[in-house]
Amino acid sequence: MSWPDWTGETAIVVATGPSAANVPLEIAKGKARFLAVKDAWTLCPWADALYACDHHWWEAHNGVIPFLGQRIAYDERTIEKWLGLGFLKVEIKKYMEHLRFDQVGTVGWGGNSGFHAINLAAQFGAKKLILVGFDMRIDEGKHFFGDHPYQGGPSAGNCKRWSAHLDKQAPAFSERGIKVINCSPVSTLTAYPKMPLEKALQV
Repeated sequence: MSWPDWTGETAIVVATGPSAANVPLEIAKGKARFLAVKDAWTLCPWADALYACDHHWWEAHNGVIPFLGQRIAYDERTIEKWLGLGFLKVEIKKYMEHLRFDQVGTVGWGGNSGFHAINLAAQFGAKKLILVGFDMRIDEGKHFFGDHPYQGGPSAGNCKRWSAHLDKQAPAFSERGIKVINCSPVSTLTAYPKMPLEKALQV
């Protein structure tokens, strides 16, 4: 599959934190690219791409056959099982907690699919990244849909580490002229300005 080209565009990366359900994503249709993380595609079924690292997530959702955009995965088992769905294969530098820009198609670890998706959107060439559902906490719920049927979800400790990893990437974004805006009002991320989606699309 060809590598997506989002050069100079705005990309909205939608994760599965509870706050994502309260963001009016439809107002950005046609105004930005969308990259959904796992079940977040149900909030923006028109998304350009859908990413999930875990093979068991794709298994639980049978390859997400109804999705019409580009599927992106890491696990070779996923690619092979749903070969006819045209997956884009990416590599992950495991336990490397920073973004990767040196090798297109290889992303940093960061501990979760949301980190990978942000790295991908930046590699696609987007110059503005709008983060939705990156709550990085569990005291208000783990996901907008509840728990995954195959696992309990992130722990408070995981969220704390993930938040720290992503906050530390702010200089890397700045060096590349990439603006990052956080549309989760309850997010524990502190390195990126917070604002409603309507405003984020305008600045």
